Amino acid sequence: MSKALQTLTLEESRARLQAKAVRAAAHDGAAALELIRHWPAARFVGQSVAGFWPIKDELDVRPLMGALHDAGHDLYLPAIKRAAHPLIMRRWSPSEALIKGPFNTREPVKSAPEGHPQIVLVPLLAFTQ
Repeated sequence: MSKALQTLTLEESRARLQAKAVRAAAHDGAAALELIRHWPAARFVGQSVAGFWPIKDELDVRPLMGALHDAGHDLYLPAIKRAAHPLIMRRWSPSEALIKGPFNTREPVKSAPEGHPQIVLVPLLAFTQ
C-alpha cells in the first residue's frame, strides 16, 4: 500500500471514530423529536416513507415515523428477503408487531405487502458537502 493511501486510510479511520463519538454524545430523545419539528411536511404531503429501525446509537426515526403515520403517510421498513440480495421494503404501521430480523434488526411480518416508498430515511454516520 502506498504511503499516500495509508495516510488517507488513517485519516478516514480517525474521522469515523470522531463521528461515532459525536453521534454517541448526541443520542437522546430530544434529537428524535427534532426530526419531527424540522420535517418539511408541506413538501412531502401524501408520499410514502421508509425508515430504518435504529441499531445501537443510531438516530431513532420511530417518533417521526409515528407522526408521519398519524398524518396519513404510508410507512415501510426494510426487510431481508434472502442473504446476498437487495433489501425489500414492506408496508408497516406503528400498531403492527415486528419480527426479529438479521443483525438485531426488526422488520414487518413476511406477509406484509412489498412496496416502493418515495422517501427513505437512512441513518448516516457522517457526510461531506
